Amino acid sequence: MTVTRYFEEIPATLAELGVAEAPGTVLVYDEVLEGRFARFTAMFDRRYPVEAGEGLKDLSGFGRHAESVLALVGNASRADTTVVAAGGGTVGDFSGFMASVLKRGVRLVSVPTTWLAAIDSAHGGKTALNVGGVKNQIGTFHPASEVLVLKPMLFAVPEPEARAACGELLKMAMLTGGPLFEGAAAVDGFGPEEMWALLPGAVAAKEAVVAEDPREETGRRQVLNLGHTFGHALEAHHGISHGVAVGCGLRFAIEWSAHQNRLEQSQAEQLLAMIDDFPEFSRAALPDGIDSERLASLLDRDKKSLGPGRVQFVFLAAVGEPVLEAVSVSDVVEEAGRQGWL
Repeated sequence: MTVTRYFEEIPATLAELGVAEAPGTVLVYDEVLEGRFARFTAMFDRRYPVEAGEGLKDLSGFGRHAESVLALVGNASRADTTVVAAGGGTVGDFSGFMASVLKRGVRLVSVPTTWLAAIDSAHGGKTALNVGGVKNQIGTFHPASEVLVLKPMLFAVPEPEARAACGELLKMAMLTGGPLFEGAAAVDGFGPEEMWALLPGAVAAKEAVVAEDPREETGRRQVLNLGHTFGHALEAHHGISHGVAVGCGLRFAIEWSAHQNRLEQSQAEQLLAMIDDFPEFSRAALPDGIDSERLASLLDRDKKSLGPGRVQFVFLAAVGEPVLEAVSVSDVVEEAGRQGWL
């Protein structure tokens, strides 16, 4: 079970951070941390800086990275080897996969340095590499034993990037309901302090869903794809950030749920008002529309595809009541046209 701990300040030593100074403890980290957070990286004797981005996850370069990390680990036993991953989503994916195959699987500790990673990708145990330019084609389930969230790192994230991560934060609030939703609904302007206050609830909500279906075998975990089916298509077509794409996807899912009378109009209006606090989560913020054939093609290639012409979609019946349903790609395209996304 993953334990998540929150730090108001960056600890001065590995002991205070809770990381063992074992012979095989190696920090795999986003090279940009060497500047502002050099004191953090300097705590580790064995360090491997990487350039964040999808290129890091390309399978063709993984062998070279594995050789370099193994050279740092040396003859340390499997039990004495820990990969500490410090960075955003791509560093987390790469480092998690590395930890899952190094010496047939070693301990992973995650230090998310972006809001998106802290809210979402650092939790749940998924790792992935890209093959032939296609994202996340191979991967493993290898949960971190600990996720260490350092407030100064998150507060250093530029405002546009932080705001984009609220797509995932709102998603968890709408999926969960209860205090997390009430807290998010009461926020008047999302800033770092408001996000920091809501973060533990969002993480706990995701971990609870993951615990019910840790390896995606029962289907329960698929509710976490709320906003993702349509959002992933926008992300691929427009090149927008994942968080913004999820925010747009949430808008699409809520409007479609209300149009089908699954979601009461009054509640749909409340949820859309929350999304309206983020102008970047709107059709008007995109540079142009998406062609219907292009949208259909992207949906067919999505990991939630159920075969040609069918895709898994998450509707909302109410806050805290997601509904999974297989829908036709043509119906998604038709609804996109009705809403004005095309």
